[in-house]
Amino acid sequence: MHAPLIAVLALATAGLAHPWSSPHQIELERHRDHPVLEELIGDGGAPSIPLLPRARPAGQKGVVFGFLPYWIDKYYYENLDYEVLTHIAAFSLEMNADGTIADSNGWPWTALVDSAHAHGVRVILTATLFGDGQVLSLIADDEHRQTFFREMRDQIRAGRADGLNVDFEGPSANGWASLINDFMAELTAYLHDEIPGCQVSFAAPAVDWGGRWDQMGLANSCDYLFIMGYAFSGSWSDNSGPTAPLTGGWRNITTTVTGASDYGEVTDTRPEKLILGVPYYGCQWETAGPEAGAAARAFIRYPQLTEGLKRGESYGRMWDATSQTAWTRFESSGKWYQVWYDDLEALGLKYDLALREELLGVGLWALGYEGYLREPWELLA
Repeated sequence: MHAPLIAVLALATAGLAHPWSSPHQIELERHRDHPVLEELIGDGGAPSIPLLPRARPAGQKGVVFGFLPYWIDKYYYENLDYEVLTHIAAFSLEMNADGTIADSNGWPWTALVDSAHAHGVRVILTATLFGDGQVLSLIADDEHRQTFFREMRDQIRAGRADGLNVDFEGPSANGWASLINDFMAELTAYLHDEIPGCQVSFAAPAVDWGGRWDQMGLANSCDYLFIMGYAFSGSWSDNSGPTAPLTGGWRNITTTVTGASDYGEVTDTRPEKLILGVPYYGCQWETAGPEAGAAARAFIRYPQLTEGLKRGESYGRMWDATSQTAWTRFESSGKWYQVWYDDLEALGLKYDLALREELLGVGLWALGYEGYLREPWELLA
């Protein structure tokens, strides 16, 4: 059995070592004690620069939507390429199940908003909530919903943000996915009325593994969807494999965008509603051997893009033709290790897919994970 298919089956069955978790949730929890970068906040006053018009370089089209975590490195933040980006999603406001804010992580980020607006880049505030019980408690209770709506309105106004991305995640074993379209439609109407021009979006799963989502209805309930096009493999996987296979196996990024079980109907009729998110990270395991798709003995880490590229340079970058992603392997103290990642070729193929299907654009999880490299920016441009 080839690695991509194994990876998909491992996700569907939840694996042996760890339950599935979103990379957004994993990274937020991993940086729980990390201070918010002070340069994001600035002097703490209210943002003063409105969103200015911009002229994009010749040949560029479509949205480039990047999540910017609060733990971003100072040097990287000071070298953001505003000429390539169109949207920066401030990550994040952490929510309680009653609709109140658990942790604002320093928001408003005055300095970021002023810098982005001066370059014509929209700042989208991200609200996060993870776990089926938590999400259902918020969206199924009218009082909790109304509290959330008001909190988001007030925070968007306070930070002069240009929109809201709702990043509520869980497998929906309790059925909350059947309620999310109505929730998002009500939220979108409310924010459009309260803040004209506000863009409302949802961080949507790459694959509807349980047949619980109405993707067309979800797309119609808000301005656009950010498809989290990754996490096909991870700490739960029984075998090594790609986190974002473009092709191969039972389900992959191509079937996510074009397949009838996922976003195919949206792509066919309303492609301007979809942003294809790509991973600026990979997966590393200790494996039973050197072959692609070897049994995973232990999960090591989620290396950022810059580390994956360096590993490939050091040990020999390999190409998996089935998934159209990169990987490398090395031996240390008698043990085999594998790193699977999206390099520039793999990312470029996903950008080609978004362009070919005329989607709204592409997105990144997460800004900063390319380190100081210029090549990922040049590829996007």
